[in-house]
Amino acid sequence: MIDFRCHLAGIVGVFLALGVGMLIGTQLSQDGMLLEEQMRLVERIEDGLNRMRAENRRLQEEVDALTERLRREERFVDAAIASWAGGRLPAGPVTLYAAEDDPLASRLRAVLELAGVRVAVKWAADPPPPAQLAAPYVVLWAQGWGPVEELWDAPPPGGVVAAASAPGGSAGGARPGVVPLLPAPEGLQAVVEGLAEAGTGMHAGGAAPEGAQGF
Repeated sequence: MIDFRCHLAGIVGVFLALGVGMLIGTQLSQDGMLLEEQMRLVERIEDGLNRMRAENRRLQEEVDALTERLRREERFVDAAIASWAGGRLPAGPVTLYAAEDDPLASRLRAVLELAGVRVAVKWAADPPPPAQLAAPYVVLWAQGWGPVEELWDAPPPGGVVAAASAPGGSAGGARPGVVPLLPAPEGLQAVVEGLAEAGTGMHAGGAAPEGAQGF
């Protein structure tokens, strides 16, 4: 005779096994779906990164093109200033005094040399004493040197001082020999015009002050 309790236990065992199998199958199915969703997410992220890389390359190409265009325009402006200055400036050598971190110094030197003027430079941590200056000269007055009007009564003749504290406007400003220190190209033009005015009547071939050296 079949034991009812054993029969019931067998039936329960079958249903338990079926339930466990269904649970395992469902879990495996869910894991597969999760994996597929993760793969789709990775693909979307990769697509987004690729688009960003392509956009960055495009923007970098635009920046490079604009940078090159700016350089060409700077060279054109510098050549135009040098062309105007040709014959108006002392043949030199012009001594240029500037702080080592002055961004206008090297460009001004290039413009003067393009105009046919010999240039010597003296890097200065402090403003040069007026008695040290010999015409023709240019002083790019650094902001850390203090207001030029408080340290100098007047610049020595035959040169030009470009200072941020100088009034704006045409070369010479409100004080003879002092022009506003402006960003290029306005700053270049102001210095060159001021040097042309200061050098009127000077003859070429003067010697550079002692201690000056070329760039």
